[in-house]
Amino acid sequence: MCSWLTMMKDDLFQYFYSRTEGFVFSTEQEVIPTGISGNPHEREIKFLMAGVRRMAVKKSLQLPESFSVDCDRDDWIQLAMITMFQCCEKYDRKRPFDNYTRFMVSKKLADKHRSLLRKNPPADKEILYLYREMKKIQGNEDAITKLARDTNRSVEQLQELIDVGVGPRTFTSQISDASFPEPATKKPSPEAGLDKEEMEQILWRCINALSQKAKFLFIRYEMEEKDISLKNLFVEACCKRSLATFKRWYKREIFERVQQCVVSQV
Repeated sequence: MCSWLTMMKDDLFQYFYSRTEGFVFSTEQEVIPTGISGNPHEREIKFLMAGVRRMAVKKSLQLPESFSVDCDRDDWIQLAMITMFQCCEKYDRKRPFDNYTRFMVSKKLADKHRSLLRKNPPADKEILYLYREMKKIQGNEDAITKLARDTNRSVEQLQELIDVGVGPRTFTSQISDASFPEPATKKPSPEAGLDKEEMEQILWRCINALSQKAKFLFIRYEMEEKDISLKNLFVEACCKRSLATFKRWYKREIFERVQQCVVSQV
């Protein structure tokens, strides 16, 4: 994991542990997994920290991979953890601290999610399709004419699209006379209409679509209470390939598959 999280597990954990001494928690000790050790308060803190991390990971999965340029998974986790620490200063002791923290972290993550969507709105799929087709057939006048006829566009409009260009998530709309209008019905934004339970159901459907080995590795690395590095996961998997190859394989065949599956359903 990132160095920030490694440091957090030591000095910052001790700080968080001491700052929350005497705070009221709603979590019953029986609910906390037996694998989390320590005295009752220490177990409450570890359970809360693991839950906050899962919230950040799930929120990062709701955005296409291209958004990681602005905010990758570790950035989401760091934002969630910083918010959790800030809750120590604002806690009024009139309600359970863990409930208050989860609410504030959820709010902060949702705000970040919305700001990224406003800054980088998802590219229109029709625009991307036409742009890619034009790139393939550029210079072939007959193919361009056929594409224009099939899509009810003019050759000039399609050629102008190539001249303007399309970015990874957005495009600069300089196409004349509103040649690419907004769709009649818009899909809701990823964060709209999805509560925590629905999001978890989507995530688990996508996880269960993996092979047994891939499913085990994903849950072990992304969702278990105890942090584990990819290097340790590589050792546990008894993989015959190199560590670098394993990391690329995990990202492409496991993490990105789950991510794309989740995004397609939100």
